[in-house]
Amino acid sequence: MDSIREYETLEDVITTLRMELSNDLEGKLSIVLVEGEDDISFVNRIFEKDVVCFESPSGKEGVRKLVEAEDIADCRIIGIRDRDYESVEGYPPRLFCYDTCCLETMLLSCEGVVEGIHAVYYKGSMEQGTFIMNAMRQLAPLSMLREKNERYDFGINFQRAALSEFVSKENESITYGELFSKLGQSQEMLEDCRQEAGKMQDCQLLDKTNGHDICRFLGKILKSGKGDLGEKRLREILICSYRTEDFRNTYLYQKLSDYQQRHQLCYVE
Repeated sequence: MDSIREYETLEDVITTLRMELSNDLEGKLSIVLVEGEDDISFVNRIFEKDVVCFESPSGKEGVRKLVEAEDIADCRIIGIRDRDYESVEGYPPRLFCYDTCCLETMLLSCEGVVEGIHAVYYKGSMEQGTFIMNAMRQLAPLSMLREKNERYDFGINFQRAALSEFVSKENESITYGELFSKLGQSQEMLEDCRQEAGKMQDCQLLDKTNGHDICRFLGKILKSGKGDLGEKRLREILICSYRTEDFRNTYLYQKLSDYQQRHQLCYVE
């Protein structure tokens, strides 16, 4: 697979895409636009080897803008991005999203992936079937704050607080009073987010949990040797543990399979 990643602007990507399309004399080129490096690793791992992958220089919004750009409107170009807290209604036909909130939660929805992580890196007392859901449940108030921020455009800078600093490894919990204070949020907002989080069912957590948050939380409580597993290594393990067979059970795979059949392209086996 040819992964072309480093561009400073959307215009740079568009220029290169034009060249790729014009050089594809047989009309068989399959291009995927993605948000970041982890998405590229996922495409490299799961998709067909001849797929060309481009990273958006401006995240998920850049993926959508590239798909909607009129001068490269072509069935050979598709985009895949996190859904986050948006509705998929109104998505352009060539824009796809992961089954759950993001790539990370889609990978964690796979029983085989969770089984391996629990067996090798988890040293706590929870069973395999509950420790991931407990992590998402612990993150639920923060997930509610992220959803409010996206829905109402609060402009909260979540980078102001390093989540791992507020994770208790012993209790596998989060000190929310300090975290929300660091994020400039009131006690009233915290209680509001807690109340909304308390109403969520387990099946909803996969659709609400941010990928960075779950990887930072788990990276803190999972063990590797004498230290924490860490967010970066956890991300690598998730992608390496996920199989093509697992992907075939997803809604995203079904959508891509239908799309490539209609347009005589090849993205997935």
